[in-house]
Amino acid sequence: MELELPKRLYAEGSEPRVKKINNSCRMELIRDLKKAMCAEYDDVKRDHVFTHIMAIAENDLKFSGKLVDSFICRQLITSKLHEKWFVFARTPLRFSLQEYHAVTGLKITRETNTDVVKWKNDGGFWSNLLHTGGKITLQSIRKVHLQEVHTWTRLDRMRLIYLCVIVGVVMGRDEKVSIPHMYIKLVMDFDKVRKFHWGLHSYDFLLSSIEKAMKKLGRRVSDSFKGPRCGNWKGVAKDNLFSVISVTGNGNVFLDVDYIRKGEMEDQRVDLLLERIRNKYDWSSTDWQWNDEQIDRTKEDSPDAALVFFREEDWEKVRTWSTSSTRLRIGPATLDFEIANRLMDKSEWVDSLYGKGVLPPHGRTHEIWNIDVDRLYVPVHGRKRYKEVDGFANLIPRIVKAVQPMRHQKDFSAYTVFYVPVGNLNKSACDCGVYAVKFIECHALGLELSLLHDGNIIEARHRILWDLWEAANDPELIDRMSKYQSPECLSSTVEEIL
Repeated sequence: MELELPKRLYAEGSEPRVKKINNSCRMELIRDLKKAMCAEYDDVKRDHVFTHIMAIAENDLKFSGKLVDSFICRQLITSKLHEKWFVFARTPLRFSLQEYHAVTGLKITRETNTDVVKWKNDGGFWSNLLHTGGKITLQSIRKVHLQEVHTWTRLDRMRLIYLCVIVGVVMGRDEKVSIPHMYIKLVMDFDKVRKFHWGLHSYDFLLSSIEKAMKKLGRRVSDSFKGPRCGNWKGVAKDNLFSVISVTGNGNVFLDVDYIRKGEMEDQRVDLLLERIRNKYDWSSTDWQWNDEQIDRTKEDSPDAALVFFREEDWEKVRTWSTSSTRLRIGPATLDFEIANRLMDKSEWVDSLYGKGVLPPHGRTHEIWNIDVDRLYVPVHGRKRYKEVDGFANLIPRIVKAVQPMRHQKDFSAYTVFYVPVGNLNKSACDCGVYAVKFIECHALGLELSLLHDGNIIEARHRILWDLWEAANDPELIDRMSKYQSPECLSSTVEEIL
């Protein structure tokens, strides 16, 4: 079978018109910092960790909407999880961690001994902010705090500059959104800032931003994109458009070993691209095919979309993953084909693993329900009034009261139980677990329970698996959970509280 090139997501000339590209990269704020704190700014500029980024500000390079538009609208469809391919002037271009590192110079290797949680309280502005759990944004820094920095310590002023470079340029966060405390804790120790893998962290965030923007294409609302700065293509030299950036400088098109990501998918279509690039193929007359499948986007705006909808191209990623033996971490838990199969199979829901004491993996007891365990508290739903539901109304407030901190002691009375008519559901008697999970989701999202019914419960099953897969590949969650420490599982005597 003859190999084919990857198809374009949209045909040439029929790309969606992106009405708005939000530039969250605040280079003007960096220049304001230089004016307000010239000495501290020069110290940060000399630090090797953000040399390339500071050079972008110093040379007054502009945001490139054309590059972002190419990412979103001129993509080539591949199975790759950690790199993007797109067409520019009919030439295929790769955007991988290798190209990103060449442009930004940011650190891409993790150091396992970097503890970002611990920080030393020195009584300054940032220590007080962390101690009180206060919030701060780039907008408030620009409008308020820049006028007060003359009263701060020199270290706190340097921390402010590092923080603005990280949040405003490297990560490209919205200036109105509160700055995550993780970044503030990092700048409390400049050595930790230098050791942190900013290149890997911001690159993964950029890819996730592109994926989120892709999901908005085709909707009636104005399309937008938010993410970190990734380059400056204000024009393209006709004879100097390189498809990939070679680490060795000898034209080697393959990824260097330092940039190969664990669990990356093989794709023979990409191999064909690389082979032709290596042979200096002339792309000028290439007739790129496009994905001509008609995507039904009417369901994307339906009332139950948040509960059951996902795009076919998203589900293709799950199918591709399911053919491999790659196990994905979701915090302390693991998503593998066995769990995926149980989610999809009506005959055996995931609760059987809990019933055998196999799940959760961070607290295995291997005790079997109704044999080793003679008292259970489980969610109950049905058309009749159940005394177990009334038990929950008394049980949950008492648990909350027992575990609350001493400084927040509040008296909790029993909850009032409301019985909501939901119709004749779960006729197969096999979807109670799915309904339970999705009803909780309805409460969290403020949606009507009536949106779920036997007609869309299969899609709801699929959506649960997609949400788990997406979470397992979310770079921010992966980074947070890499620092997660599993609590020790202790057995204790059951106390009668009802």
